[in-house]
Formats: sequence, C-alpha cells, structure tokens
Amino acid sequence: MIPIHQKLTREGTGFDRTSWRGLLKLAWQAAGRLWHERILPKHFTRQGATAYGYQLRSAAYMRHKGKRWGHQKPLVFRGDLERAVKRIRDVRATSKGSRVVLHGPRHLHAYRKNFNQPDKAAELRAVTEAEAGQDLAPAIDGTLQRAIDGEGRRKTVLFSG
Repeated sequence: MIPIHQKLTREGTGFDRTSWRGLLKLAWQAAGRLWHERILPKHFTRQGATAYGYQLRSAAYMRHKGKRWGHQKPLVFRGDLERAVKRIRDVRATSKGSRVVLHGPRHLHAYRKNFNQPDKAAELRAVTEAEAGQDLAPAIDGTLQRAIDGEGRRKTVLFSG
C-alpha cells in the first residue's frame, strides 16, 4: 500500500458521493500507473537497494551472481523477476487507494520457511517518504484537480504525503 494520507475538503463542489468516488478512483489509478512506470524500475538498481533498505545478501551469493550472470543488481538473479513485473501493469484502484498487482515468478509470493531470507515481495513494494510526497501525492492531486476542472467546478484539494 502506498503511504499517502488524504485530507479532502469537498464542501461546495456540487459532486454527489458516487461521482466524487469516481474522481478519487481516477486519481488513485494515475498514482498506481506512475508507481509502475517511475518507481518500480528504481527497485532494480543499487541506489534503490540502499534507498529502500534491502536486506543484505551473503557475500557468497553476490560472488556467484557476479560470476554466473555478470551483474550485481538487487532483486535480480537471472532477470525473470524484473522482466515479469515490468511487463504487465495491473493497477486496481478504488476511491480509497490503489493496488498494483505484480505478476512475477512463484518465489515472489511464496511462503518463507527461513526468515533469515529476504522478503522480496516486501522489498519490491517499498516506497520512500520522498516518493510518496513528491511524486505520488502530486499525481493524485493533479489528476483530481483536472477531473474537477473538467466538470466545470473548481475546488482545491490538499494531500499530505
């Protein structure tokens, strides 16, 4: 879940509850698409591993990955996970939030018997406070404002991210 807290004031907009929820759904859909396009690719870089606080992998694993596959990219061994999650964009939005379903290899969502192993799904879902506040919240705000303006009504909506 994207850690964005909403504070909406909608007095005087003239929208009924159903149409307002439709506008919110559009805004969350835009945020989900933005996350998939701009933030998800950062998870497969070394800078992303540092920013999102990935669990350290063993030195033996990193040596093996470097020798076998010629790279040290986080969350990537052969590249199946990266290709799979970037290929399909499945954004499911409601008026209360957005969920981006990642269709990846089976091991992504498998039960972890050994809790010393990294939780790859949790690492992949991570969002920094800066991304939530500087990228996602303005996308929600802008989409919502454009939708309101398109309806011929004007209302300022504030988000805190």
